[in-house]
Amino acid sequence: MLHLFNDLVPRDSLHPNYMAFKAPDREEFQNVILDWAEGFIDRDGNDKFCREFQTTFNSSFWELYLFAVIKSLGWEVDFSKAAPDFRIPSKNLNIEAVVSNAAANDIQEWNKTFEGVTNADFLASQAATIERLSNSISSKLKKYNESYQNYKEVKDSAFIIAVGSYGTQDFFHLGDVAAQRLIYDDAREGKITKRNGSELTLGLFSMPEYTNVSAIIFSSTATFGKVRAISGSTKPAFFQATRIKNLIEPINASAPAGEYRESLSDGLRVFHNKNASRPIPPDLFGTDTDIMQFCFEGDDQYVLGSPNGDLANRQVIVLRT
Repeated sequence: MLHLFNDLVPRDSLHPNYMAFKAPDREEFQNVILDWAEGFIDRDGNDKFCREFQTTFNSSFWELYLFAVIKSLGWEVDFSKAAPDFRIPSKNLNIEAVVSNAAANDIQEWNKTFEGVTNADFLASQAATIERLSNSISSKLKKYNESYQNYKEVKDSAFIIAVGSYGTQDFFHLGDVAAQRLIYDDAREGKITKRNGSELTLGLFSMPEYTNVSAIIFSSTATFGKVRAISGSTKPAFFQATRIKNLIEPINASAPAGEYRESLSDGLRVFHNKNASRPIPPDLFGTDTDIMQFCFEGDDQYVLGSPNGDLANRQVIVLRT
């Protein structure tokens, strides 16, 4: 059992997002995380995972969230190997987790300001998100090419990169548009110009080097808001949320705590690679699920999603009395 909320480092080393869970009267939110972590094994030992959860937070939080989703699908993880993060023998599948945080010289999401969220330049935020996602995804492709593909339990298995997006102050407003542009480049943009002036090529799954990646899992909604939403808490709060039905129809799903509804897997996307050397079947994640999937039949793309609309974005306004 992971003792995630027993402080292991000095207080001034604790991450702001971790401290948000440690605030008074937030045990019900801590319990959601502890439920996610049930069965998770710290393969490095010596409380390394717990220390990272308390000091760097996002990557560990994302891993625990993914583990909870994997458990909800009825899959079992083999933790006997050091890597990749999630080996699922019954599905002949490996999932490697990574997060996309802001650049070191940018304002990190945990230091966001009201102005930084409400006055953000949407197009600039999308471009920054594409750049950060590209860096994170390419780092895991490099890891696969240099290491993982040589493991006997990996080389003949499907390989998925799962990326959690936290790369701008307003990341939770942005949905999956940046991910779609980066991965598929359906609008045939070709390239964007990075902030340093260099060019970044879009359409990862059109590149030969990405044939070893079966799919990319993505979410920009794996946050404290997710925990609050599924906790059942009636603490005063208001959820502002938008769902998208049939890819184009926005649905206002906003509601106060106690009335708002969101599932564990709401907001998750699976982008299939039609050119993968080891593709995954469309029904791998189930067909009656809140996981939105971008699939292919030949060159034709189709989408599997929730009949109630797929969660695009959500923010929580905490009401204080």
